[in-house]
Amino acid sequence: MEGRERSAIRRDAKNYIIRHLEDPDLSVEAVSQALGVSCRRLQRAFMEVRETPSRFILEARLDHAAQALVNVEGRRSENSVLTVAMAS
Repeated sequence: MEGRERSAIRRDAKNYIIRHLEDPDLSVEAVSQALGVSCRRLQRAFMEVRETPSRFILEARLDHAAQALVNVEGRRSENSVLTVAMAS
């Protein structure tokens, strides 16, 4: 697989992941299926930047949850934490 192709797969995967963060079934398998590539090919595309697709999904979800907590009108209560946790 050529470097440019890996870069395109990685870019498309990251875009897909960001758009589907709230999907509870989001997984490496779901991403690879949506892009029409094998799981192994997707993993190789991420290996080039010393990352894994599953790690990117986890970190993106954590970032999304952290941002949601900040956006809960500046309030940090148990209720808002629970709401964000249930939505993530």
